[in-house]
Amino acid sequence: MRSLAIVALVVLAHAAAACASHEILSPQQGAILVTKIQVGMGREDVIGLLGRPQKQEVHGTTEFLFYLTNWLMTEPASQRSPVAISDGKVVGLGKAYYETFVKAQTSKESWKGEVNTSTETERSKP
Repeated sequence: MRSLAIVALVVLAHAAAACASHEILSPQQGAILVTKIQVGMGREDVIGLLGRPQKQEVHGTTEFLFYLTNWLMTEPASQRSPVAISDGKVVGLGKAYYETFVKAQTSKESWKGEVNTSTETERSKP
């Protein structure tokens, strides 16, 4: 019975360490995200301060690093995460930046090929 409890504790400790390593930022890292991460910083500086992101997305030449914070910092962190990286530098921060960027990318893709030139318009006149 004792060995079963030890095994269970080891498994739980391992699982907790794996989750904590890149899932939710510590309160100190959350404070760094909210106060220290700035446009112009290098990608490696961000990862050095915050660790591996919980999630990454790439849209064209822009990479987004997503970080989760504890529930106390959710609102301020949403203004700073995700972190947008282009050419190795931070170019934008926050959920609003991300949503605007993705919407602009989607809009560009949706109208491709639908542009009429003036000669095509003139040919279609009766």
